[in-house]
Amino acid sequence: MKRLILVCAILLLPLAAFSEVTKREKEACFLSPSYACVITQALAIAKTIEDADDRAEALTGIATAQAKAGDVKAALATAKTIEDADIRAEALTDIATAQAKAGDVKEAKETFVQAFASAKTIEDADIRAEALTDIATAQAKAGDVKAALATAKTIEDADDRAEALADIATAQAKAGDVKEALASAKTIEDADDRATALADIATAQAKAGDVKAALATAKTIENVYWRASALTDIAEILFQIK
Repeated sequence: MKRLILVCAILLLPLAAFSEVTKREKEACFLSPSYACVITQALAIAKTIEDADDRAEALTGIATAQAKAGDVKAALATAKTIEDADIRAEALTDIATAQAKAGDVKEAKETFVQAFASAKTIEDADIRAEALTDIATAQAKAGDVKAALATAKTIEDADDRAEALADIATAQAKAGDVKEALASAKTIEDADDRATALADIATAQAKAGDVKAALATAKTIENVYWRASALTDIAEILFQIK
């Protein structure tokens, strides 16, 4: 939300604020606005933001917007200007996700590698684990489960690693890869994270029409809260079917 506000604020600034864009270009853009000229002005003013965190957040928003617009080369160039390794990893993950959604699988994998490299340079262990978890989850959602599992294995903290594996299992289930999702769930050491993943898998099975399998998965959930939650989801799905 903060990133969105920053980008919106950039676009609402008066013409005089855009010091890096010529007066003629500014006037032309506001008379006949286009994606290209507005994003150029957003980038120009974002670079002038004094607060490092705010500048990084604004640049991340711009890089993501560029990637969604298909201008990946510009998006990557913008991401590289982000000094903070954590936020740069976030930006690169967003770009890779946009590439994957556009069907550019090979390019997405390459960008995920850059995101991973940036995340590994984060000094704070907790922030590094969070960044790696986000990357692993995004890789799984993009269909690259092998890479996602490899990323998850590099997370040092057992709890954070379990959370990443749970997210991967959930992504697999939602993609219809139930067998693989169950296999991933079994590798999760933390009982709560494993229960969460199994509940998501049971729900995905029910949504796919395999209610018997969903009930069987639900029965394997040791945590009573998550077992009840899974059964509730299954019941709601059954009601909707009828």
